[in-house]
Amino acid sequence: MNWRVPAGAVWMGHPLVLVATASGEITLFGEVLAKRFAEHPSARDVRSPPGTGDGPGARVLGEFGRDRTRSGPNSAKNNAGTSAITKASDRGRVVLARVARHRR
Repeated sequence: MNWRVPAGAVWMGHPLVLVATASGEITLFGEVLAKRFAEHPSARDVRSPPGTGDGPGARVLGEFGRDRTRSGPNSAKNNAGTSAITKASDRGRVVLARVARHRR
C-alpha cells in the first residue's frame, strides 16, 4: 500500500504498529503492577477473596487508601452498599437496604 499523508496533517504511524506498541505497554504495566502489589503488606489479605487477583486487588487497595485505621469492615460494607440502615422510633423499627454506594 502507498500511504500518503495529506498536507498539514500529522502522520501517527501505521495502526498495527500503534496497537502493538500499546499492547506491549499494557503487558509491561501489568507486570509492574503485579510486582508492586505483591510487595504491599496487605496484599495477602486483599487476595484472600476468590477472584481478586493483581488488578482488582490493586484497585481495592487504591479505593481504601493508606490509612488502615480509618477504614474498617463497616466502611467497606457501606462502600459496597451491603450494609443495612436501621430506622427506629417509638412506633417500631424498620431495616432498609442502603441505596447510596460506590457503583464501580
